[in-house]
Amino acid sequence: MIFQQPEETNDNILSLHFQRKFPAQEPQERLEINLKGLLYNEVTALPTLPVMFETIQQILNKQGQMGFLYINIVQYSMLEQIYGWRKFDFFMKELAASLVEIKRDFLRKNDAICEVMIKGSSFLLILSPSRTKRLMDRKDLEKICKRIGTEFNSALKRRLGDEIFQKLGCYFGYSILEDDTTQRIERLVYTAVDRAHESSLGQKQQDVKRRSAALNTIVVKKKIYTVYQPILDFQDKKVIGYEALNRGPKGEFENPDLLFRLAYENNVVWALDRLCRIQALRGFINREPSDYI
Repeated sequence: MIFQQPEETNDNILSLHFQRKFPAQEPQERLEINLKGLLYNEVTALPTLPVMFETIQQILNKQGQMGFLYINIVQYSMLEQIYGWRKFDFFMKELAASLVEIKRDFLRKNDAICEVMIKGSSFLLILSPSRTKRLMDRKDLEKICKRIGTEFNSALKRRLGDEIFQKLGCYFGYSILEDDTTQRIERLVYTAVDRAHESSLGQKQQDVKRRSAALNTIVVKKKIYTVYQPILDFQDKKVIGYEALNRGPKGEFENPDLLFRLAYENNVVWALDRLCRIQALRGFINREPSDYI
């Protein structure tokens, strides 16, 4: 019997190339590292939602329902653009630490924290029902949502400082997840997450209206003040001019970045800019440079 050498076609060459280039099976350790990177945020050390499916299923099997508290962080990526990724990672660690602090001080032992997606801007608190109350009431969940929102904002502001905190927007929503054996757990979970997200958007809209009304009041009533920063000539050792820095009223509108961002969003940026220029010029009328030192 004669054995013939198979013809070396392009397909064979390509197959051999890939076999040499990429092993058929990677080491188990490497696979575990890759999988962990997909399921856990390496910066915050928080798991993503898919990791929690088993925990959620166990709660539903035991109690039939549970609550989701959704934390929606807006203007999230802007911090990275302003401060760079290293500082941004520090902010994210502090944010996660605030969530862990909230869980420790205000939630039950079986409650959990996760990110909705890897390195996203949304976080989820998974709340198990009370042992003394079989059914989770929407009014009770709303109260919890407001309380956690207040505590979280306070903790985050304390950790990041007022300047950084004012650049963010933190909005909270909630929903109840009911067990339904006719549907897959993934569908049930993501439907409940979507409802909680929509709830947070409702809070955001209320905040937008409040800020819009406050901004209009600032412009109409001219509630702007000016700080003059001296410009120095170090060679002659004298003041050669001043930079006018405008501020809003004390509180969240004092930050000019926030003030002008809201003005852009509400189409009043030209009115605000004109007001700032007028206020700055008025402060210099009949004044000597030495008056500002």
